[in-house]
Amino acid sequence: NYVLRQIILDYFIHGSISTRAFVSRVSKLLRMYPWEKTLAMMNVLGSHDTERLYDLARGNMLRLKLAMLFQFVYPGIPALYYGDEIGMKGGKDPDNRRGMEWNHRKWNHELRNFTKQLVAIRKSLPILREGNWTVVQVLSNPQCCVFLRKTQRTFGFILIHNDDHPTSIHIDIAQWVGKTPQWLEDQLTGHTFKCEQGKVVLSGLGPRSGMILTPVRPAVA
Repeated sequence: NYVLRQIILDYFIHGSISTRAFVSRVSKLLRMYPWEKTLAMMNVLGSHDTERLYDLARGNMLRLKLAMLFQFVYPGIPALYYGDEIGMKGGKDPDNRRGMEWNHRKWNHELRNFTKQLVAIRKSLPILREGNWTVVQVLSNPQCCVFLRKTQRTFGFILIHNDDHPTSIHIDIAQWVGKTPQWLEDQLTGHTFKCEQGKVVLSGLGPRSGMILTPVRPAVA
């Protein structure tokens, strides 16, 4: 899915499009194919035909990790090009086809651990593999967007904050899922957020950060 790759690069890595343009392009892409084909798409950020993701991001870990987060929460099958999970470098072909770096001391372990976390979260949450996709919220200032992945049994809100400055936002949970849980948990950090009057306030969002918010069962004391 090279079309998705370009959208992700433009928004997260190059910063060349606005949040509204990003959401518009993603929504247009989803309308291009039957849902079953979208779920079977191989979603790549790197391949033997492209420059390495780490090089494109110029080593900016916040941009890189947020791009990978979106790759793993978007409908379809996230596919990793060998070495991208450890921050291998490589420019245009043939530089991007270097042999695998097996020296652990040269690995970017922060990126590797984050990749392992994304894989584990995706395996544990059926909504990321099967859930439908709905645009919930699009903000220009700060640059934030919220999506909903939902199945008949459960749901999860995907928050993307693609901005250099900390911020806070609120989400009207009841508007989108009906019965509101008492708490939501961010699968990336384990932090919990209390829902009050059908809404949740997410404060202290760090620069270029994201959340995968799922209901806690039952309530957290």
